[in-house]
Amino acid sequence: MHKLADAGANENESLKATVKTLKHDISIWKRAATAGENVQDSMALCVVDGSRTMFSEPYLHRGQAGGRFAAERLLSCIQERLDTFKDEYPNLSAHNVSISVYCAKAHLAEGLESRGVCNASLVDAFLAGFGQASALISIVDVIEENSVDDKIMAYLRTFAGLPQVTHIFYAGGWDSPMTSITEALDSLGARDKLYFVRSSGGTAPATINLEGIDTDDTAVDEVPIPGKDSSEGEPGSPSSLRSPRSVASSPVNTFSTPFGAFNKQRPTINPNLPLDRQNPHPCNEFYLMGECPKADRCRYEHNYELTDEQLKELAGIAKSLPCAYVNAGQECWYGVKCCWGHVCPHGIKCWYLSKGTCRFKAPGMHRSQFSGALTSPTWRTGAREKTL
Repeated sequence: MHKLADAGANENESLKATVKTLKHDISIWKRAATAGENVQDSMALCVVDGSRTMFSEPYLHRGQAGGRFAAERLLSCIQERLDTFKDEYPNLSAHNVSISVYCAKAHLAEGLESRGVCNASLVDAFLAGFGQASALISIVDVIEENSVDDKIMAYLRTFAGLPQVTHIFYAGGWDSPMTSITEALDSLGARDKLYFVRSSGGTAPATINLEGIDTDDTAVDEVPIPGKDSSEGEPGSPSSLRSPRSVASSPVNTFSTPFGAFNKQRPTINPNLPLDRQNPHPCNEFYLMGECPKADRCRYEHNYELTDEQLKELAGIAKSLPCAYVNAGQECWYGVKCCWGHVCPHGIKCWYLSKGTCRFKAPGMHRSQFSGALTSPTWRTGAREKTL
C-alpha cells in the first residue's frame, strides 16, 4: 500500500508540473496571438537551465526576498541589453520579458544542501520569491533532472520562431547543449536572436561557434564547490555579454548578473570499474582523436580527466571495436589516425571468425585465406586525414 501511495503521489506531482508548464506556455501563446507582428508587442525570452547554473549564494541565503531581488536584477540585466536596440524596438520594455527557470527542484535542493550552501526550505522560498517578481516569470519543476534539456528544447522550438520574439537569453553551464540549441534555432531562422548568459567561472561550450559570445564575470559570487572558497561579496558584479550577430552591429555591453557558479561537479571515473564499464563511457573519438563529430549531442562523456594509463586502456578498447567505415567496405576518412580497429586483433586465430560471429566483417580485416598475409585497409589517393 505504501508503494502504491508513493507512486500515486509522484504521478500527482508530475501532473501538477505538467499543468503548470502548459499554463505558462498558453499565456505566451495568447500574448503572441493578440500581438500580431506589431513591434510594440515584441517579446524577449530568457531561459535559465537550473540543472547547470543557479543564482549567487547571497541571494539564496535571503530566501523569498532574495528570489525577488535576483529576478529584478536579472530583468535589469536583460533590459540593459535591450536598451541597445531602442531604435529597432522602441517599445520593448522589461514588461515584455518572459523568464522560465527549468530545474528539478528536489535534486537542486539536495545538491545545494550537501554543499552547505543552504537548506531545502530556503531553496523553496527563493524560487517562490523569484516567481512572484513578475507575472511573466515561471518556475518549471521537472521531476527528472535528465528531462531538463528536453523541456528547454521543446520550449525553444515552440516559441523561438515567433516573429514577436526578438531576443532569446539562455543561461546555462559548462556542458550546456549549445550546439543542439543553435542548430534548432538555425532551422527556425532564429539563431541571431540567441544570447548566451554565462554563469560564474563558466564558458560558452567549445563546440559552439557563435561569434563574440563571451563574458568577463570572474568576480561573480560562486556557489561553493568542494575544495574551493566562495566569495562573500555583494551579489552581482561586472559582466559583459555579446550577441551572435556581427560585432559591428552588436556592441559589447557591461552589466551585472545575479548568477552564481555551476551547481554540479564534473563527472569522475569510478576507480572500482574498468573504463568500458563506466557510466557514461568516455567518448573514444573525443579522447583519442581530439574531437567528436557529435559534439554536445554525444551520449558519451567528454569531461573526465583521464591519466596516460587510462588513455592507453581506452585506446585498446577502441581498437577492439571495428571502424564503421571499413567494416562497411568503405574508405575511412581518418586513415591511420582513426581510433577504431581496422583489423581484428585476433587475426586468423579469431574464434568468432570460425563461428561467423566476429564483429570485424569486411574482407581484409582478418588474415587472408588465400595469401596468408595479414592485410589492412588501403586508402585511395586523396583520402582525407584530419590534423589532430
